[in-house]
Amino acid sequence: MKSLLVLIALLSFFTPALAEESPEAELLASDIKGRRADIVAEVMQLSDSQGEIFWPIYEEMQLEMDHLRKSQRELIQEYLAVYNNLSDEVAGAMMLQVLELEKTELGIKKKYFGKIGEALSIKTAARFLQVENQIDLLLDAKTAAELPLIK
Repeated sequence: MKSLLVLIALLSFFTPALAEESPEAELLASDIKGRRADIVAEVMQLSDSQGEIFWPIYEEMQLEMDHLRKSQRELIQEYLAVYNNLSDEVAGAMMLQVLELEKTELGIKKKYFGKIGEALSIKTAARFLQVENQIDLLLDAKTAAELPLIK
């Protein structure tokens, strides 16, 4: 869990502007992506033979999640762009998009829980989702703290 603490510290040092993809934001995103794999590796404690099965599935999942995270960042940028003139109609449409993205995220996690559970074990898949959820919660909390609430 030392790596999870390192991630928390890393998040506290970088506070990129959410409205733009600055070099700092790109650096943070790439560093977190690299640290995510390190944290997962540390927590999972996989044997070499388990790792040969797990890591390709993990990479496949991360590709899907990267696409989803890009959509989430785009929605945040759109929200910040219209924040001062946000109508009820736009706010409602954006919240429906947020809920759809959350539904998609759950679908991806469920899909890969099944794949990992089938390839290794249900306990291994559950441990993986636990650490993924912990990392996501940290990142989501940081994003939520930086986003202004609707007026």
